[in-house]
Amino acid sequence: MKKNKINFSLMLIVSTIAGGTFFFSCSKNEKEVAPLSPGHYSSPLSAAPYTACPNVANADNPYDQVGVIHNDGLDYALMHQAEWPCDRGAMTQKAIELTTNFCCENGYGQPGDCYAATSGLVTGTVNTYQSNSIDDIINANGSNALKNYTHSLMDEINSYTDSTQIDSLLTSIKQLEGQVTASTLNADEKRTFLESASVARYSACYWFQETQKQASVWGHCPGNPIPAGKYNWTKLLVVVCADVAGYIVGNVPGGIGLSTVVASI
Repeated sequence: MKKNKINFSLMLIVSTIAGGTFFFSCSKNEKEVAPLSPGHYSSPLSAAPYTACPNVANADNPYDQVGVIHNDGLDYALMHQAEWPCDRGAMTQKAIELTTNFCCENGYGQPGDCYAATSGLVTGTVNTYQSNSIDDIINANGSNALKNYTHSLMDEINSYTDSTQIDSLLTSIKQLEGQVTASTLNADEKRTFLESASVARYSACYWFQETQKQASVWGHCPGNPIPAGKYNWTKLLVVVCADVAGYIVGNVPGGIGLSTVVASI
């Protein structure tokens, strides 16, 4: 496995949770966190899949819809951008609220009292990321075989260097999905990886498009777009890596939440 390291500074909003500055690394250390169950969902937010990149979908992944849901959640947060406060602490709460509302309104939230349970899950995802590296999250997730496949997924993301296109990364992720599908992982672990990989593909597509714009609308304050230079290649890789880790910790709500947070630096 590649040993390159990336530190992640997670601030503000942009995926739907944050508050303060958190530092993560894809390198290993001794900390571990308890794994959470894979995400569950009912029906897609919209009939048509998210197709921002021509090759983003993978018909061979039975859980491909998870990535679609992830990007729909980002669009939902963006639709409510006029509500984003400029204060980082207040934005943390707004991000949690928007993620919770999206998930509960569309059947992707937690059972029982959906709003309370989902808000707690997203908040817990933030707290977990305050004290654990991305490697920590992976190393607490399932069998050694699943951990190795997930580390390989992160390596593909972290080592990708072609800022002119995203297709080669999408292809590499699909190849890993094929390996997992044919592997001896049990059904639950296959689902966990395939859903995480779907989030990785659709997130990479979403944020790659953002890097192509002259200015990003994902600014912290409403009406204050971020210059294109701030959405450089390193930023894209940071967000995608965090999206996958957010899904591992908090399934669909966690993935959407972290994505919103990291993207609004």
